[in-house]
Amino acid sequence: MIADLQEPLYTFFGLSGLLLLAATDYYKWAGFFFLLSLLSKETGVLYLGVGCLYCFLFNKERIKFALGAVGVSLAVYLSLRLGVAGLQVFRGHNMQISRADLATRLLTLPKVLLHYFEVFFLIKKPSLTQDWVVNQMTLAKFWGPLLGSFVIFGGGVFWLIKWPRKDLFFFFLWLLLGMGLHSHLIPLDGTVSDRWFYFSIIGLMGLLFLFLDSIFVSNVKLKSVSLGIILVALSFQTFARMQVWETPLSLYQADLLQDSESFYLNNNVGLKLLEARQFAQAIPYFEKTIAASPRGSREWLVGWRNLGAAYLELQDYKKAEECFKISLMDPDVKSQRAMAIVLSRQGREQELKEFLQKALQKYPMDPVLLRLK
Repeated sequence: MIADLQEPLYTFFGLSGLLLLAATDYYKWAGFFFLLSLLSKETGVLYLGVGCLYCFLFNKERIKFALGAVGVSLAVYLSLRLGVAGLQVFRGHNMQISRADLATRLLTLPKVLLHYFEVFFLIKKPSLTQDWVVNQMTLAKFWGPLLGSFVIFGGGVFWLIKWPRKDLFFFFLWLLLGMGLHSHLIPLDGTVSDRWFYFSIIGLMGLLFLFLDSIFVSNVKLKSVSLGIILVALSFQTFARMQVWETPLSLYQADLLQDSESFYLNNNVGLKLLEARQFAQAIPYFEKTIAASPRGSREWLVGWRNLGAAYLELQDYKKAEECFKISLMDPDVKSQRAMAIVLSRQGREQELKEFLQKALQKYPMDPVLLRLK
């Protein structure tokens, strides 16, 4: 599904631009690939920073070109985003972390940072997305993760001071750039999402390779064995994830075990059960979606509409109508369609006629409403 390939896409184009800039005579094309990375996902801006950092540390002759390429890429991207597409720079989200104040996000930050390392080193299972915040400074949720983060990043700083090499500094900053962007100093649309670690993984792998190289300086065999163990471990993690992802439904249900309060996962499970015509089984998931969503939010209203759809298929028209009446606060035409359909199925022709007159004033060209008329 191309809409979910933004992480590999921005990574591919970003690495391509960096490779052109760093190691070929075609470095003038780097800016084009950096732009493609930005167009794939805004996180591609990290590769613009990495490209400038690389030239500053290892190839100062190209630093002016790198800065120029970054400037042109950003200018073209912003003109397309703001001028052509008319998209705002920021938009609100209803995830808990998006609604949290700065103090709460700072309490959550250590657990967020440690989460990605735990997934990478096979301590935790990966998941699509999780929605939680830390509100109390407990050992498990704050002090433990804070200590773990301090050991990891403090160890990196100590190693850098003891062994001041440019390549070590480069990969350490690479890791910090990725982790910093996803630390929620600026809130994102989810607390953790393991695919957000793609960029940081490259910096982390660079550090691991340098670490192995420093330990086994002359022992090529041990170095190869160590790299083999890392590859086997990561391959095992990938294979285990593939076993869960037999279908989208099995993936969402598995991830719900880790984050049962997620309105995103609950709603997706409910939708997949609707597709499978398991209407009664879908109802608890939509009810959970509503309970986990902020009252009045778009997610809350969508949850009511989906719950109404389940009752509609079960021919419980009274409950379906109650749900659809609430969902009408959502400007999406789907709520208007749903209400019209439930009136039509009950044969309430006069009420349907009056409702369609008002609905068609808002959506005069909607084919579903016109057909029901």
